[in-house]
Amino acid sequence: MAAFTAEDPADWGAFDLRWEKIFADPGITVRTILYQGQVAGSIVCHAWFGDPEIGYWLGVEYWGKGIASRSLEMFLELVLRAHCTPRWR
Repeated sequence: MAAFTAEDPADWGAFDLRWEKIFADPGITVRTILYQGQVAGSIVCHAWFGDPEIGYWLGVEYWGKGIASRSLEMFLELVLRAHCTPRWR
């Protein structure tokens, strides 16, 4: 997740520029995590440093509810379906 953390967390301009870069990169998959109709966080997959990496952010009020685990499960299904082709022998 460090790849998505600004040097100055209060610098909204840097935050916006970082997310513009993320959204513009076709090699990145990013989704919003919703819980009971509310934005709870986000989850992203990128390969900026070679191997694919997954990172997420979840608001503290959503911790301990199984949301991150379920989000990762759903996200992996999405990413694997989009990037893996099954082979039959």
